[in-house]
Amino acid sequence: MRVLRLSWRLLTVAALCLSLGLPALRAPQAVGAFPDVSSAMSCDTPIRQLITFGVLRGYPDGTFGPHDPLLRAQAAAILVRGANWSSENPQRTFSDQGSTDDELWRAVRILADRDVATGFPDGTFGPAEPLSRQEALSFVTRLLIALGSWQQQGGQPFGDVAESHASDVGTYLHYVGAIPQVEAGSTTLGAGVTADRCWYAEAFWGGLRQLDRYQPHAGGELLDTPTPLYWGAYINGSPWDQDLLNTFESRAGKSSSLVHWGQAWSRDGQYQPFQADMAARVRSRGAIPLIDWGSWDVSGGPEQGRFGLAGIARGEHDAYLRSWAAAAAAWGQPLFLRFNWEMNG
Repeated sequence: MRVLRLSWRLLTVAALCLSLGLPALRAPQAVGAFPDVSSAMSCDTPIRQLITFGVLRGYPDGTFGPHDPLLRAQAAAILVRGANWSSENPQRTFSDQGSTDDELWRAVRILADRDVATGFPDGTFGPAEPLSRQEALSFVTRLLIALGSWQQQGGQPFGDVAESHASDVGTYLHYVGAIPQVEAGSTTLGAGVTADRCWYAEAFWGGLRQLDRYQPHAGGELLDTPTPLYWGAYINGSPWDQDLLNTFESRAGKSSSLVHWGQAWSRDGQYQPFQADMAARVRSRGAIPLIDWGSWDVSGGPEQGRFGLAGIARGEHDAYLRSWAAAAAAWGQPLFLRFNWEMNG
């Protein structure tokens, strides 16, 4: 009976967590998907592919913001991940450096070293400024040229493209054959229109998919949806240290769909709350938290009398269980929960 009561309490916690809508393993389109990107959107498949290859990320709250303007520093980060340059040690600096987070600035500086995005004549980069369509296509084209995949083609396919971007836009059109949301035969690009995140995902995937590293294995077909397999790793220090995850994914050549870490019920005699901030970091990467949840005090020794299974079955920790589960439900995103995985510990 005690075992049954214990199971009921823990299943209640699990039910609250799973009621958040965990993507089904049999539905590949759920892997890495964002709640604000629907299958009807033209950027849906490019976003899924870019997530699968570890190139694209969303916001800390788990959304993608498809209609938000693309900022120059955000574009730089996506380009650097796509080129697999994240481990480089950049030398270039800008006078407005420090106005956004370190990871974005690092990407900006890497692109500047590579002459892909060199900033403005006054020595600034403008990381928080929105990127126009013609600027975005120039970024993509210069990246593919720097990687040795494309050669400059020139031309002026659209009448509204500035001379400084005409050759880049013409090169993009030459290799990709089309530009998102621009009808074939059109004489205008909407060059000065701000590139939103949905449009940019389409444009970037159009170029990136031509690289060998983004092609399927011999005999396969290019996937329109990611594989229906959740995978990841336990990396000591993550998700607190995002660089550890970045390094792992760069070496694996694929983004993680699971990020695994552990949490004890108690530390120094104090119950530990649901770590919504860490879970949000994971979801912002398009991944799902996998949490080892142990009924013990991490500061204690091998004798954990306070957290014996009999005490749990008697309801001694029910208030904590309900509080933790309610916080997970309030967070509102899918997660995996692994209770007392090392029962011989």
